[in-house]
Amino acid sequence: MNVSKLFLPLLCLCLFLPLAQAQQPFVTDDADVTPRHHFHFEFSNEFDWLQRDAFPSTRQNTADAELDYGLFKGVEIGIEVPLLTIFNDPVSPPRRGTGIGDTNLSLQYNFL
Repeated sequence: MNVSKLFLPLLCLCLFLPLAQAQQPFVTDDADVTPRHHFHFEFSNEFDWLQRDAFPSTRQNTADAELDYGLFKGVEIGIEVPLLTIFNDPVSPPRRGTGIGDTNLSLQYNFL
């Protein structure tokens, strides 16, 4: 194989690879339901740098708590409450704002 034929594609790959961007992974949940008369608690935290068009907001932290309860065999109910903190540019008051995000209520049924 001729090395000169591979030089240009490898050069392009090396130059443009640092510019590649990907989407953050999706958060997924398992298909199981919480056993009857039991609780299940989940907590997650995500820290993000915001896009430039969100200025003066620069960063966001999302602390997410979820509590599920097994109502019947194969049926659970749950509530999910995120606590959001938005950090602004140091010259823009207020420096940070914190509050509760959109609360989700859920009902999950396992058919099989």
